[in-house]
Amino acid sequence: EAADRFLMRIRLGYPDAASERDILLRQDARYGQTTPCVLAADELMTLQNAVTDVAVEESLVDYMLAIVERTRAHEHLALGVSPRGSQALFRASQAYAALDGRGYVVPDDIKAVATPVLAHRVRLASQADGYVPSREEAEGVLRDVVAQLRGQAAEGGDDRVELRALAGRLWTGRHGDAEPDPQDRLF
Repeated sequence: EAADRFLMRIRLGYPDAASERDILLRQDARYGQTTPCVLAADELMTLQNAVTDVAVEESLVDYMLAIVERTRAHEHLALGVSPRGSQALFRASQAYAALDGRGYVVPDDIKAVATPVLAHRVRLASQADGYVPSREEAEGVLRDVVAQLRGQAAEGGDDRVELRALAGRLWTGRHGDAEPDPQDRLF
């Protein structure tokens, strides 16, 4: 079974010496104290709603599904991405677009999140024999899958041309015939 407990597996690494020193000097003598709230519940709900409001063109859903399907048939994978994994890829792509201030997903959003969202959800074929591969091996397979499907993003056309058309359709669908303001951003 593949791990499906977390949306993403990312590397934070270690802090540099100065940052770690600051962590040590700022720690409270009362270990285990509650961390102060940095976001109110209503602010969190607003951010969550902003993510789910990010539009995803059907051709990009097909692109996500092509990535997922490729993992299920990949020669180096004994277990591909599950439907929960495809849902995670969809939502993470929306979140990535929202963090970039857009109300729509572009192919680069999907490419950026595919490996951290999907690599821990697959099982390499070598794992079946008791070999424990490194996390880099699974990540490498996912990067290869995304690279192989690069031409399929945005219906195989030039991403810039397709994205201009997509942005226009999304704007018109939400705002009628009004011209988009270049400064209009999600956040």
